[in-house]
Amino acid sequence: MEDSDDDEWEITSSPVTNKKREEKKKRPTISAASIRTIRANLPKLIPIHVVSAPITPVASPAPIPPPVSLTPPPPTTHVSLQYISDDELKHMCQQMDSDLLMLRLIHVYKSADIYLKIREIETPGSLIEVRLCRHLHYCQDPSDFILNTLSSLSSYFTQHSRNKELLPKFRRLLSTNLCTALAKFLDTPIDKQRAQCAQFYQEIKEVDLISFEDQATSSLAKEMDLISFDEQPLIELHNSNILGMPADFIERYTLRRDNQLKLIHMMDSISCPVIVYYAMDVYRLPELIAKGCEFEAEGVKLCRILIKHAYYDEAVTSIRKLDLFACFSVERTAEQFFTAGYGAYLITLYQGQPDLQRQLVSYINKQLRFTYAGNLDIVPAHHFEDLATDNIPQLSRLKERKFQKDLVGCGAKLLKEIGLEGSEQEGYFIHLSQRYSCLRFILAQRAIQQIEDNDTSIATSSNFNGLIDLVCENDPVMARLAIKELIDMGDAIAPAHFASLYKQQEFYCRYNALPLNQRLLGIVKGEIMSRHQSTLTPKKTKKLVCYPFYQLPAKAQCVVVDSIQTLLQMKDVLSTSTVCGLDTEWVPTFAKTTDVKTALMQIATDIDGFVFLLDLKTILEPQHTRLLQLTEIILRLLFEDEQILKLGNNPAFDFTGDLDLLHLSIPSSKHWKMNHLLDLKTIKSKQGSVVTGGLAGVVAEFLACSLNKRQQLSNWEKRPLSEEQILYGACDAY
Repeated sequence: MEDSDDDEWEITSSPVTNKKREEKKKRPTISAASIRTIRANLPKLIPIHVVSAPITPVASPAPIPPPVSLTPPPPTTHVSLQYISDDELKHMCQQMDSDLLMLRLIHVYKSADIYLKIREIETPGSLIEVRLCRHLHYCQDPSDFILNTLSSLSSYFTQHSRNKELLPKFRRLLSTNLCTALAKFLDTPIDKQRAQCAQFYQEIKEVDLISFEDQATSSLAKEMDLISFDEQPLIELHNSNILGMPADFIERYTLRRDNQLKLIHMMDSISCPVIVYYAMDVYRLPELIAKGCEFEAEGVKLCRILIKHAYYDEAVTSIRKLDLFACFSVERTAEQFFTAGYGAYLITLYQGQPDLQRQLVSYINKQLRFTYAGNLDIVPAHHFEDLATDNIPQLSRLKERKFQKDLVGCGAKLLKEIGLEGSEQEGYFIHLSQRYSCLRFILAQRAIQQIEDNDTSIATSSNFNGLIDLVCENDPVMARLAIKELIDMGDAIAPAHFASLYKQQEFYCRYNALPLNQRLLGIVKGEIMSRHQSTLTPKKTKKLVCYPFYQLPAKAQCVVVDSIQTLLQMKDVLSTSTVCGLDTEWVPTFAKTTDVKTALMQIATDIDGFVFLLDLKTILEPQHTRLLQLTEIILRLLFEDEQILKLGNNPAFDFTGDLDLLHLSIPSSKHWKMNHLLDLKTIKSKQGSVVTGGLAGVVAEFLACSLNKRQQLSNWEKRPLSEEQILYGACDAY
């Protein structure tokens, strides 16, 4: 709505209408007295402030009266830097002073941090958007007023870009406040609109415009002949008459098309076009710029601007909300997002769009293919058949390991969402890269452990050797990658050992003979090879007090439970126990690309030193249904027994994390009623302080021993368990 000028508020004696009278129609007229009665009963819709001219002598010319003004003079208030008063808000709305409102918001809130702190202590009724909403009816055009304020906000932040407090987050918070205030105002209930209308006009001095003198009445009757045949137009009744408010006032609560168009044009006129995004919903832009709408091209422009200015989250929301997927190719969009480091946003962008998700998976898979397309013949050749004819260019950052990790992470999540997590047909190189990343981590940890032990023998790395088997066993590609990595890292013993173990002697000899510049795995310029083990840094620090390792007592009896006979033995012992220690083991999450489940549960008892190692990996196999049923019964009785104290400790048996994994292995355990559990992490030392360091801390505090945690990172799914694993599992529970 444009600002009203004074002429809109002048009262003339002639009603305005566009209808033409039909001269030939005849109807009765009424007397002047009847006109006075009708006029007196008409509702006073618009009280008008009329300034009468002063009385002057006849000889002197009468001065011209000042123009009629509906806006009272601005109140004289002290501008505070700490608070925006209601009087200030009222004055700024009356004057449509968007610049002043913008400045006051910035001066009061100063920064995003201060803004959030102020919000914490404000009451709901004192929030700036709530109070601004209560005063927007004083604006001639509230929607335009908010647009102008947003524009001023954009300019101010650009002009003061060196101010470290004026961050984009602060601009977003202020913009959101302004839009929220307008949204609340536009949704004002009709009864509240009437109340605000009455308040608005009550503040304007009312003057009785009707004179009951005969001469005036006669003139009024002549000019307002409602039922005569003269050329005067008829009065039309509008919705404003029905609502009891002037049409001009009702329009203040209405969002007009010119407001929407102005916001659209602001994309080109303001320096911070993201503000258009913040205001998009309250100004209902989707109905104009969404797919198939009148200004669809402007919607596409908005999304492109958001991407250009690195507002990726906002761009994703806009593309989805406006349904503009067809205007943004998957390949180009993925290139922009991944290169900028925002590839994770693509998962949200294509959520619920299976066809587009598959296109993105294909794109990621082809990018990762470049990293394996060298001349080493590690990956079978049929995976590269269309490489020469494929027109997809390499991403500029593909040589970076972290960048590859982002690609793999996004691709793996997409495969899981579309139900292709276990399928290598559509995402072979995504799955391969996942396993390769796990392998590199395992080999790096193995090398660090060898440095700490100053021992490079195969036997001392048995824990990590088992994890290497988990990743590489029965997979020639992963076996060749393991040999390559071990050679690149400078390991003099392991490459030949694993080449023999995995039947890859030919590859070992061929690769070991290559010069460094011919050992490239892919065709990516600037490919980064793994670090030499001499550059790795040990993790362990020298301890002030060195305790001996805890040893399992001689009376301890370790029993691996994987049959009906051993299950019944465990049941009999537990039935007479009063205290038991619990622990569980599983494969490290970094060594698997699928869900991890509990592989072993250790239950130490107070009866004859029995420690039961419940082999859940074996029991959960499909052919052992009877074993699983009996296991469920025994464990349920154990956990629900109120007479048996169950001891656990984080990270030994954490009564949250361990149980979560147990629920994955045995779903019925979710319904067990857990009784008499004691978490050892709440135990205090002799000095009264809480013991830190988990189970190892408790053992050091009370037994003056340390725990050998080496086997914790081992392949707990490999059968049979090694002697080191059995001993470690029993010690943790005992």
